[in-house]
Amino acid sequence: MPIEIASIKLYSIQELSDDLNVTSFSIRSYIKNGRLKAQKIGGRWFVAEENLHHFLKGEYHSGNHQHVEYRNS
Repeated sequence: MPIEIASIKLYSIQELSDDLNVTSFSIRSYIKNGRLKAQKIGGRWFVAEENLHHFLKGEYHSGNHQHVEYRNS
């Protein structure tokens, strides 16, 4: 279950791994490559709900640029 701070839901790597049915290594790779924006809090990585929505839509940030990927439906 995500934690909530200042009305922002934060998901741990393990929660995202379970929910998205991928390994925690994959989630960490998405973060490292800039596909999924995360914050380190108290030594643990968390992904804000808004950033998860961007990731699921195929939008991601890398450096100062925003990248948008379009997928065929």
